Amino acid sequence: MTDGAVVQRIPLPDSQLDFPGVPYSVSVLKPGYCLSEPDGTFRADGTISLITGPRTILVDTGGPWDRDFLLQTLKDRGVDPGDVDMVVGTHGHSDHVGNLSLFAHAELIVGFDHSEGDRYRPNKLSEGQVYRVDEHVCVVPTPGHTGQDVSVQVTGTSAGVVLVAGDLFECCSDEDSWRDLSMNTVVQQQDEVETEEGPQNRPGENKVSPSFKWGLASCLGLSLLPFSDIMCTGSCSKFIAIPLYVLALVSIICNIMLFFPGFETKYAAPDLPEGSNRTDYLTEEVKYMGGLVGGGLMVLVPAIHIHLTSAEKCCANRCGMFLSIGFAALGVSGATYSLSVASLGLVNGPMCLWTNKEGQAPVWGTPFFGGEGNYLQNQTLWDWCKEPDNVVGFNVGLFSTLLVAASLELVLCLIQMVNGLFGCLCGTCSVCVPLIFPSSSDRPPGNHVRQQVLHR
Repeated sequence: MTDGAVVQRIPLPDSQLDFPGVPYSVSVLKPGYCLSEPDGTFRADGTISLITGPRTILVDTGGPWDRDFLLQTLKDRGVDPGDVDMVVGTHGHSDHVGNLSLFAHAELIVGFDHSEGDRYRPNKLSEGQVYRVDEHVCVVPTPGHTGQDVSVQVTGTSAGVVLVAGDLFECCSDEDSWRDLSMNTVVQQQDEVETEEGPQNRPGENKVSPSFKWGLASCLGLSLLPFSDIMCTGSCSKFIAIPLYVLALVSIICNIMLFFPGFETKYAAPDLPEGSNRTDYLTEEVKYMGGLVGGGLMVLVPAIHIHLTSAEKCCANRCGMFLSIGFAALGVSGATYSLSVASLGLVNGPMCLWTNKEGQAPVWGTPFFGGEGNYLQNQTLWDWCKEPDNVVGFNVGLFSTLLVAASLELVLCLIQMVNGLFGCLCGTCSVCVPLIFPSSSDRPPGNHVRQQVLHR
């Protein structure tokens, strides 16, 4: 891969038609073609690909003239038409979906339509979101050649991530033919810029969503990310939400523990003498519940919504991303409150039964409040506190943990505000794996590549 390029071009010889893997393997049953004829017509047929594993998936069925070939090829591989669980037609042209009738009982995805029998299922392919078949296979919207092109992405093959695409290149050596055969030349020409390697590498009709590029920026920028770690705004939300869950839980636990100094309950509800104006022997900042409310609940609720804006979730859309900005702002407020309370707790020190003079009766109070001795740097002063046992170390440890957790929550929520803005403006993206476009340099001039298997 050249420096700074988003995609990489590699040769895909005609002999390389099988990509074994676990749990899925990808095989090209018939390579496609598009050949110009002297009389001005052209002959075309789409590639037929088979994905085998936990589910058997056929990507494009070829034209009606391919019927006998398709049945025999499947039979040679031990596959009966009834064994095919899903058929994906990358788009609706006759050379790609001419044999759908052979698979009447299979789950069908043709372009953006998803059906089983006469029952059509709602999906979000038209909104630029993937349809996930399982953990390793998903259908990705890649419009351009037509308005409803899709491709099938498979992970875990011997070639890494494989994308089985529809009509990808249209005679890369000819500047005009791809325009004539494309429904959306603006989208297709935009994809040429995506490769950053010039017209020779034009990915044709296979569109990588603009939100893909913006998502990179929202996750600290393309130049800072390894090639294999490129993410989109939806994925960025997921990777923000997960640590927020952990940090919120840590904050809640720390705050609850602070109610029991020395791991004892008696200081929260002590037997106080009559007339005492106290109700407990707890450090005042503990009762502000910065970790429980601020760093806990006020971060946990936003984390749930932020997680729902990631791919495949109910809020993975522009509206959800817009709302995530507000939720992230709530998280910023909660983290700031927790950070402030934890800082005060460290500066003021714990409530304890203390004395700093021999022979003087200890009293309940905060011996380090107001800067009475720099106890954080001088641990010998911790001996002033006689009860609860080791209360100074107890408070310092837990308030320090709250301080660190709140700082991380603050940073993550601020990042999500930026990520949410990009997601709101550009949409959540679904193609989270960079595509690698096979070279057509080894093919005869004028030979259009009708379908390619892309892999990184």
